[in-house]
Amino acid sequence: MVVTHRKEAGAVPKIKMICPYCGSDDVTRDALARWSVPGQKWEVSSELDSMHCEACDRDIGPDGFASAPVEADTRDIGLAVRDFLSIHQENEDEGTLVPVADAAVDSIDASDPNNLIVALDNGQRFTLRVVAGT
Repeated sequence: MVVTHRKEAGAVPKIKMICPYCGSDDVTRDALARWSVPGQKWEVSSELDSMHCEACDRDIGPDGFASAPVEADTRDIGLAVRDFLSIHQENEDEGTLVPVADAAVDSIDASDPNNLIVALDNGQRFTLRVVAGT
């Protein structure tokens, strides 16, 4: 059985905000928040201009933070597989992949995101090992 995943349409790569002076991502920005009664938590209602780097203790000017792409780690990859999984098995004719129509993912144990335990609703279970490579 082969596991593949579909890329979510419109999926946006993760980025992080970094200090333009030292490159640290230990940065803060002042914001206003309002209490949400239905959500029972503070929700940001607006961002303010004050930005600061905790690592080099500098106030960041009006140009703001720089951004950098976030490298996917095995947890991100494992969770992506969990969210966008489709199951295929090899056909006996020349190894082509065909969807398994009678099997759907029932659950995925991602407690160890490097070794996902995938349970199908037909009772089959298998381990998907996520290995980072270059």
